[in-house]
Amino acid sequence: MTSNSQSNQSSIQSTQSAQSSAQSAKSAASVARQEQIRAQAKKIMDNFFVALKNANISDNQIGVNRKKQTRKPESRKNDDSNDSFRQGMFANAPNKDIDHIVAEKKHW
Repeated sequence: MTSNSQSNQSSIQSTQSAQSSAQSAKSAASVARQEQIRAQAKKIMDNFFVALKNANISDNQIGVNRKKQTRKPESRKNDDSNDSFRQGMFANAPNKDIDHIVAEKKHW
C-alpha cells in the first residue's frame, strides 16, 4: 500500500505543479496583454495630441455669437409674478417666519 500511496502523492504533486505552471502562463499572458493595451492606448493618445497641435483653432472660433438671444433679461426688482409666487409659497407653508419658511426635510 505504501507504493500505491506514494504513486498517488506523486501524481497529485505533478498535477498541482502542472496547474501552477498553467496559472503562471495565464498570468504572463495577462501581463503581456495589459502591456499591449497600454501601448495601443499610448499610440492613440500621441496621435490625438499631434492632431490637436496641428489644428488651427483661435479663441474667436470658440463659442457662439448670436444676433438675437432666445431670452430677454428680466428685471427682478419690480416683477409682479415674483410677488405672487412668493405670496403663494408663504400661504402654503405651515410654519413661517417674517421672511423665511421654517421647514424640515420631508415634512412639508
